[in-house]
Amino acid sequence: MKMPLVISTDIGTDVDDAIAVYLASRDPGIDLKAVWVTNGDTDIRAGIASKLLRLCGSNAGVLKGEPNPLEPGLQPYTHGYEKDFLDSGCVNNFEGEGIAPVREILDENEGVVIASIAPMTNMARLLRDYPESQNKLKRVYIMGFRIGNNEHNAGHDPRAAREVLDSDLRLTIVPGELCDRYKMEASDLIYMAPETDALLFIGEMAHGWLLYNNIRALANIPKRLDSIPMLTVKSLAARPIIDALREKAGKYKNLKELDEFNFHLNALLTGYPEFSHVKEDVEKARIKTIAVHDAYTIFCMLHPEHTERVYATVTLDKNGVTHVGNGGRHEYIIGLDYGKFQDFLYSGLGIKPE
Repeated sequence: MKMPLVISTDIGTDVDDAIAVYLASRDPGIDLKAVWVTNGDTDIRAGIASKLLRLCGSNAGVLKGEPNPLEPGLQPYTHGYEKDFLDSGCVNNFEGEGIAPVREILDENEGVVIASIAPMTNMARLLRDYPESQNKLKRVYIMGFRIGNNEHNAGHDPRAAREVLDSDLRLTIVPGELCDRYKMEASDLIYMAPETDALLFIGEMAHGWLLYNNIRALANIPKRLDSIPMLTVKSLAARPIIDALREKAGKYKNLKELDEFNFHLNALLTGYPEFSHVKEDVEKARIKTIAVHDAYTIFCMLHPEHTERVYATVTLDKNGVTHVGNGGRHEYIIGLDYGKFQDFLYSGLGIKPE
């Protein structure tokens, strides 16, 4: 019997949300009921989810959840380029917003599981507006709660996270540090995946994520270039490129500007050998792997036999930092078979690792 699943996600910012949705939509053991978006512009995130599901051939609905944290004074987490993943021909498959459509799924299906791979605002809102969900949900899998850390999915809405931890929901926590130990080669996802429309779209999101984070890592390179004397005519010809880099560094607003920065930097480093020592710094700073934290959640849900679990008490202090104690009612994953996880990830994406 297939597992009825709802995924609460801030899809579009980091590519691992899209990978998790893709894997869930295609797994024969999962009946993906809905993708429930949260955190920021839910119209854009819903559009991205809808586009991906359509390309996957999935009939799962798209639900617009909570855009803003419950914690006062906090802002949603976005990079700003998410809207560039949509196109004018994108047809939205919205099936509603708020709690009502989630309640309907819970009322009409037994054994529903939620995978929460985003800040937990949606989950806290569900508890507040439909407390009966604590009895109706079979289990909630959460990616987050990195020990001793103000981790993304907890730290971007600590109030919501505390309400979830304090509830009677049956929780399985996939902690962030567990998911740090194996990352995917970015080139495998961008260049090695089969050229299906869905995987090409995920590759586009991976490319955008990689550009954004690489340029953040390289933002100080234009300052280093400024310190190099312009001694030759050829070196002087590089000055407009350096000026363009300085102008764009840290000020990019969309994927086009990210691409332009990357193009200018590559042109400078490949066309001017005198900057070779800077090229070495760039190569060291460039990010070559992609974290796939959210895909771990789908793996742990489907393959408990390849995980090691304990029961613990998970709490957040006043600063949003996670603490974990022995014993308690929270199922906590402390180990897994990384070889099996890689097989699951690559076979699910249709990639043959070299």
